[in-house]
Amino acid sequence: MIGGRAFFGPKVEGKSPSHELNEYAGTYSHPGYGDVVVSEDGETLRAIYHGNEFLLKHLHYDIFTFEFMEMPFTVSFRTGVKGEIESLEIPFEGLTPPIRFERKT
Repeated sequence: MIGGRAFFGPKVEGKSPSHELNEYAGTYSHPGYGDVVVSEDGETLRAIYHGNEFLLKHLHYDIFTFEFMEMPFTVSFRTGVKGEIESLEIPFEGLTPPIRFERKT
């Protein structure tokens, strides 16, 4: 991300999510950034973060995108060794690694 904008490169065509959408739903938490609540909404996902609701658009694999204040961001879901979604990462800060939110529910 440069200057607050996420650059996620070109879409890799034909690469579906590795899980059913309902498996991404849950509450993900970070001790300093709070909670991100992800829910299934038909054929897409929605996220609520600090009272703001975002439509998560599938990019490829387990990567989704959203816009906030006209800036694009990515949401990368991480799968653990048991095959379950364990966390998500969002690159909120331009010069730091993505913020990791651990799944609570």
